[in-house]
Amino acid sequence: MLRRAAVASSSAAALAVGAASVDDDARRSLTMGTVGAVCRTFMRGQGALTVHDEHHLRAGLARPAGVAMLSVSNHIATVDDPHLLASIVPPSTLVRPGAMRWGVCAHDVCFRPGSLLQRWADSAQVLPVRRGGGVWQLELESVIAKLRGGGWVHYFPEGTIRQDGAVRQFRRGVGRLVAAIREPADLRVQPFYHTGCEVLQPTTPTSQSIFSRPNLGTHIHVIFGPPLDLSPLLALRGEAPFDKRPELLYEVIAHTLEEEVRRLKHELERRIGQK
Repeated sequence: MLRRAAVASSSAAALAVGAASVDDDARRSLTMGTVGAVCRTFMRGQGALTVHDEHHLRAGLARPAGVAMLSVSNHIATVDDPHLLASIVPPSTLVRPGAMRWGVCAHDVCFRPGSLLQRWADSAQVLPVRRGGGVWQLELESVIAKLRGGGWVHYFPEGTIRQDGAVRQFRRGVGRLVAAIREPADLRVQPFYHTGCEVLQPTTPTSQSIFSRPNLGTHIHVIFGPPLDLSPLLALRGEAPFDKRPELLYEVIAHTLEEEVRRLKHELERRIGQK
């Protein structure tokens, strides 16, 4: 079964391109349902998957209409998204574009002109950002628009894959996303931490491929924390010095999220007996 899933995973993007003539919602439903099912089968079948405090995610998926969700986590492997995310949501979420996440991927990885990934990205609900483009880059406006529309966006604030076991500095772009929502009650900020994907899908600094040979039989753990109340920080938007230099507030927000994900890392290690 796993061998068939691996073969199907490599051809899923080609299937998504073939759906380009269908209207957006139907096309995305077909893509996310097909690719998501393959990713889910692979992740849950290759080894073990344990989700700790899953009720926080379920509450986020059941949030009131008009309330957006911004989930943030560490980034440790190419299978973090869509594979891991597809494996932790209910199957019904995969075929509902309005419920499933919008992902964010570096322009030089997923949006190279003429690439299969570029043609597949919109169907898979993936938005571009430019690494090194700064906190004011126009690409973040598209991400903000999804949040203002009440959607779910998953964001990797570290900006790149890290497989050294550490939670690295969160970049301030995630702070801009949070601060762009005027009313704190209109945004659920959902942190989580995960481990095991770096073992399943190792990446080397010299790797030229998005995917490497997977190490099957890996136990993956995911832990969700409660949604973060950032309203005290957002209340500072009109105060000096943040009124003149909002990027300073973005840094504070990013650091707050980083510390929460790091706290979840320590809590997960305590529960599973690591370190």
